[in-house]
Amino acid sequence: VGALLAVAVLTATTLTSSWRGMVSFRSSSARPPQTPVLHRYYIDLVVLAVMGMVWWQLQSRGSFFIQPLSGEEMKIDVTLLLGPVLGAVAAGLLLLRLFPLVMRTVGWIVEPFGPVWLVQALHRVARDPVPSGAILVLVALATSLGVLSSAIIATLERSQREQALYEAGADLRIRHTLGTQVAWGQSVAGAIAKVDGVLDTADVLRLETRASTATLGSQVTLFALEPDSFPSVAWSRSDFARGSLSQTLTPIAPDNDVPEGIPLPAGTSALGIWVQPGRLSADTVLIARLQDGRGVYFDVLLGELAGQEWHYLEAPIEPASISRRRRAPPPPTVGPPYTLHTLWVATSRGGQTTGAVFLDQLQAVTPDGVVEVETFQDIEGWQPLEDSLAAGLYSLDTSEAAARPGRRSAVFTWGRGGQAVRGIRFGSPESPLPVLVSPSFLEKSQVRAGEELSVLLDGIFVPVQVAGTVGFFPTLDPRKTPFIIADLRSMLDYVALQATRPTYPGLEVWVRSSGGGVSSNSLRAVIQENGGSVPAAYEAAALVAERVADPLLTAGWSGLLALSFLSVVLVSASGLLLYTYIDARERIGEFAVLRTLGFSRIQVNGVVWFNLALTVVLGAVIGTWGGQLLGIAILPLLEIAEGGARVTPPMVLENNWSALVAAYAVLAVTAGVTVVALAWAIGRLELQRILRVAEA
Repeated sequence: VGALLAVAVLTATTLTSSWRGMVSFRSSSARPPQTPVLHRYYIDLVVLAVMGMVWWQLQSRGSFFIQPLSGEEMKIDVTLLLGPVLGAVAAGLLLLRLFPLVMRTVGWIVEPFGPVWLVQALHRVARDPVPSGAILVLVALATSLGVLSSAIIATLERSQREQALYEAGADLRIRHTLGTQVAWGQSVAGAIAKVDGVLDTADVLRLETRASTATLGSQVTLFALEPDSFPSVAWSRSDFARGSLSQTLTPIAPDNDVPEGIPLPAGTSALGIWVQPGRLSADTVLIARLQDGRGVYFDVLLGELAGQEWHYLEAPIEPASISRRRRAPPPPTVGPPYTLHTLWVATSRGGQTTGAVFLDQLQAVTPDGVVEVETFQDIEGWQPLEDSLAAGLYSLDTSEAAARPGRRSAVFTWGRGGQAVRGIRFGSPESPLPVLVSPSFLEKSQVRAGEELSVLLDGIFVPVQVAGTVGFFPTLDPRKTPFIIADLRSMLDYVALQATRPTYPGLEVWVRSSGGGVSSNSLRAVIQENGGSVPAAYEAAALVAERVADPLLTAGWSGLLALSFLSVVLVSASGLLLYTYIDARERIGEFAVLRTLGFSRIQVNGVVWFNLALTVVLGAVIGTWGGQLLGIAILPLLEIAEGGARVTPPMVLENNWSALVAAYAVLAVTAGVTVVALAWAIGRLELQRILRVAEA
């Protein structure tokens, strides 16, 4: 409606100006008196000033909608809706003012070397730009409305599809209860990848949790993934972050070059160690946490830390259940080779006690005899298991005061507090895990890129460091809950070494399929065969079909916009044809004079056709560009859903080029018919009769 109003206003203004100019020219051979500059341009300046004010107001508010203090209902600010209308009017006025200046400049440049018909045509347009400029504005506004109307339909349809794809995340997304198996290296995604029709799979952990900084905590969605496999299965868009999805996830990719843990000798059947407890409660035990060849983490109960003298503890490598829960799951089945990761102490009193333990000479029992695995004469490679919220509670040093004869020992001490297990690990020093966060998380948590914080996962606060930001990510809505994206394996390994008995809730499998041959039911069967269940499943094809089936989207908007678009195109084509006919009749005498001066018929046709081609081509180009800008300006209005919130992901302007080609074809056909008619009329010119009539 606003664009139609702008077309009507500008058409009336330009036709009135053209009529006044022709009347004044016919009534007097002298040039009409020049209107003062301020009087000629004051309307333009007022419109541009108002447009600038409304545009600034729109940018400062960021939306066409306002929410009054007296209620919660969203309302449209009508004054801001005038912005696009004033923009169209202002653009038309600028075109009318700039068009003659541009033509005069081009004519001055082309005159020394250009063909005579082109120079004549440029000078003709520069001397009398009102008729050509008026039709140029009319064609430009009609084309811009066509671009806008076709873009609205295409943008709405694309947004519906992308909302469904964003919600699904991948072709198929399955939530399951096999988180412990994934943590043990038995990837559920690997089992599903064997199904016919499945191209790629990826394991994903999703958890609603909280993040803690030095000053405050906030609710957050933790989203852990595999940076190598995730980009091949997930649906994404280039504007979610800078670069492709693979490039986006590069900062959180783990460095696997450094091995962790101590590999035990082949055939190890038992593990032994010399210990001297400090003053500990009677129920304190020493536990070794190992990992088998399949990646399964398990605990070996080495023995109770009793007394205050050196004694030897030895236990077979058999998984022990450390949990005191009544319904604790049974210990896993494990097999060689084994890797030792941590030595830790446990007590029924939890973190309410302090203590110390001296360690010496860790040994592995093999068929070939006892093999010394670690001497503990130095502590190089060993690190205390730090609690990210209670730094400094644990320490590891060497001691000669409490040692066996001729040896030294490693002393591990701890204080009250902390939530993680108390122990030491062999490997590289712990460092915060790099993560990507949403901008809303930075705003709520009051942190910046490069700062450190902690994320709660299965009762353990994992230290992380902000490595970058991501505006939007598949299935995550930063407007509702801020999110953190981390590496899945690094998260699971950290919790596996820190937690007493990890449970790993919220695991998913993302699947990319080759077509319709794969369904959620077939994948559900694979998970059930592995002993799990499927709380929820999402199929992208079904979600897309459900959203695009909305009749209001495909029928109502399409009919309304198509009708308005075709009406304006037909009006523009009619105006172009009528203008060209009247202009040609008015200039018959000029054509005759040009023929008398030696212009050929082709050159005269070139003079006539130049105005037509300039009007149509330049108007179509400017209109296409202006329609894009107008669509971008009103895009925030389209993003508001029924509930008053913005859709996720944000809309992207999409052009329906097939509809635009139809509009361009109508204008091209009109221009073609006009060209043929003008060529026929010029070919029938009778120079002598026309010149005699002109002299009379």
